[in-house]
Amino acid sequence: MRRREKRSDPIEYLRLRIDMLAEERIKNDDEVAHMVLDKCCGELSYILEMLERQEAEKKSVKNSRLL
Repeated sequence: MRRREKRSDPIEYLRLRIDMLAEERIKNDDEVAHMVLDKCCGELSYILEMLERQEAEKKSVKNSRLL
């Protein structure tokens, strides 16, 4: 059984996770943990950027069809 049935927006989820990892980095003093958290934030940011570009392209195509 799933925790929740409602599907969330992947872009919003990525933003939330990046923020949570950034907060965790602030709380942590370990240099190795900083490197791992930075890597995770970087990877998630890259995925977020790809999804945002994809959304922008969809909107652009949709708007061009309306003209």
